[in-house]
Amino acid sequence: MKQGLAANTDHAVERGAFGIPTMFTGPKGGATEMFFGKERLSQVEEELAKG
Repeated sequence: MKQGLAANTDHAVERGAFGIPTMFTGPKGGATEMFFGKERLSQVEEELAKG
């Protein structure tokens, strides 16, 4: 479990995450949009609705 957490943390940092909550939208392996902070949840919802 600790190895998985460390791997996920490393991956998030590589993608530019700097705190929590950080959310990424977009196709897996494709271009993504990064959102930071709970006040951005409405923007995440809009992005996800685009499909």
